[in-house]
Amino acid sequence: MKTGLKIISIILVVLFLFFLNFYQKNIKNFFYFISSPIEKFLWQKGKETSNIFETIFEAQKLKIENRDLELKNQELLQSQILLTELKEENETLRKALGIGLEKEFKLFFSNVIGKDILNDYILINKGSEDGISKDLVVITEEKVLVGRVDEVYKDFSRVILISNPQISIPAEILDKETNILVKGKGSGRIFADFIPLDLEVSSGDVVFSAFAKKTLPRGLLIGMLKEIKKEDIEPFQQAEITPFFNLSQIDNLFIIKEF
Repeated sequence: MKTGLKIISIILVVLFLFFLNFYQKNIKNFFYFISSPIEKFLWQKGKETSNIFETIFEAQKLKIENRDLELKNQELLQSQILLTELKEENETLRKALGIGLEKEFKLFFSNVIGKDILNDYILINKGSEDGISKDLVVITEEKVLVGRVDEVYKDFSRVILISNPQISIPAEILDKETNILVKGKGSGRIFADFIPLDLEVSSGDVVFSAFAKKTLPRGLLIGMLKEIKKEDIEPFQQAEITPFFNLSQIDNLFIIKEF
């Protein structure tokens, strides 16, 4: 009897474990079935979020790389500008040496950094720190008179042009043994005054500076006569002058320290 009960008990236990295992699998399957879409959704969102962060990181990296390239391009442009400036300065100096300026004068080399065309002034990048002083004469590499130093600052100076109405320059006409006076008329214009009535002059005659002690060397080119005005009631002839320098094309100049 007892043996039969034991067998029945064992059979019941085995059946219980079987059904328990069966239901556990179904329960797990049920929960997997329910949770799987949620897990997939969360995984997908996590992946998308990860992709977003990767995109942001890549964009930031690309931005930094573009900035580096931009800085390198700017450095290259600055180097190119510097080389261009040096080339222009060297060409200017070669021209000056070619016509013997260094043999005639002690010179400062300067760059034009500003132009006030309406008021007939320019600014140069040399000042008191470089040894520049008021009233020094300013010329081009072709030995053309441009003006004189008017105001001096530490690192730059203002140059008053020969076309400024404040300027009067003793001058001569080539192959004419007489002195005249060149005056500024403003707005880039100059004219010759005190030309004797009996002096034969014509359009195209060359005008150059006459010597003025300690202030102006002789022989600096000024311009050519044009539109000569001669009237019997006036004691002198007058004439417009076409300057030899074009202000819009001037970038480099020389200041005469001694002559």
